[in-house]
Amino acid sequence: MLCHPVQKRDNFKCQYCGKDGLASLNNWHDSTIDHVLPQRHGGTDELENLVTSCGYCNSIKGDRLFDNLDEARKYVQQRRGELEKDYQKVLAEIRGCNPMTDEERRIALLDPHLRRLEIKLEVLVNYLSASPISPLAQPEGRQGYENAVKHALENQGLKE
Repeated sequence: MLCHPVQKRDNFKCQYCGKDGLASLNNWHDSTIDHVLPQRHGGTDELENLVTSCGYCNSIKGDRLFDNLDEARKYVQQRRGELEKDYQKVLAEIRGCNPMTDEERRIALLDPHLRRLEIKLEVLVNYLSASPISPLAQPEGRQGYENAVKHALENQGLKE
């Protein structure tokens, strides 16, 4: 069996952090099944007690007891935030670089498709604000915009 019915039900998304298990081979390989009520505490293999989880979130949750999935999700997300801050401190200490701001971290975690859309929108706003007459209405305007988008995406290591 290549995938578990729970993964299909959850569309291969981690129910704690939202990581898309189908976004890459590494994500797919990292996709696990978690017992919301751990087996150690009497949890069963019934579908209602199982959720898709990435390995990282599964290890954070461990066999802790929670009243429901939402409570477990809050704990995992809070703990991930704490661990991210610790990581940023270690990174700054070891590599001598400044920790990312919350905004930089948010952008770094965005799905590449969303990053492309964000870049295109930013380029469009800049392009339109460059002239009182819409540059897109001019003959070379659309091509100029498309070239600006292509250049901006390439600068971010993304493809159209």
